[in-house]
Amino acid sequence: MLPEAVAATPEPEQAEPTASVVADSIIPFDAMSFVLHRVDADSYFAAIRGHLDPEVVLPATVEIALPAGTEIIWFGEASDDGIESSHTFEYPYDVRTEYNLDIYTVTLTSYHNVQIEYNLFINPAVQLENGDYIVIMEYTPLTDLTALSMITNLPVGSTVHDEIDRTVEFLGPNAHGESQFGQIFHNPEALQPITLSVTYSVTTGQETVLDGLMVAAAILIGIALVTMIGIIIAKRRQHQQVL
Repeated sequence: MLPEAVAATPEPEQAEPTASVVADSIIPFDAMSFVLHRVDADSYFAAIRGHLDPEVVLPATVEIALPAGTEIIWFGEASDDGIESSHTFEYPYDVRTEYNLDIYTVTLTSYHNVQIEYNLFINPAVQLENGDYIVIMEYTPLTDLTALSMITNLPVGSTVHDEIDRTVEFLGPNAHGESQFGQIFHNPEALQPITLSVTYSVTTGQETVLDGLMVAAAILIGIALVTMIGIIIAKRRQHQQVL
């Protein structure tokens, strides 16, 4: 039997996640984009892009977070016009692990966007008993944001089922003619997971398979990027009107 003093010792409580403390030298993102890119039925990768306010003076040091242990495919400063003018960060990276997240610190010198692409631990798409599919996206921002967009591409011939919430929006086709759907979450809080599920069906014989992994900044959706920048600018104007 344990001594009475030991037996009476209460169990330690699990600490709740608290907002990440941002160092004075780190500039937090105003908005972020999460893109779940479907290569084929069994192959996906994800891309996270952090957007700084366009008026931030460069160089600027930023932090971007991924699930701990994630395998990176590509990491760099992302221009608005695609991969040709984007800058790749060289390995080894400045990374630490906190809150079950790998947190990467980099300095932006040319562009106000940073993008990091990575492999997923599991297939995010599951076929339901009725033959439909559900694809689940999740991301945990490191700091408070003005907006977070979550986007994925679906096979040609897909029909999205969003009869209840009607929150999933059509965001236009990608270069392969596949429809892209997603949602913009306003004012997400630091260290709080954001999830989005898209349920869809595919017309028989319409599904296509892409050739290879399409890596780097070109995969991001122009309409989503324009929307993110528009939200940042609108927020800045509202702040200036208050002042």
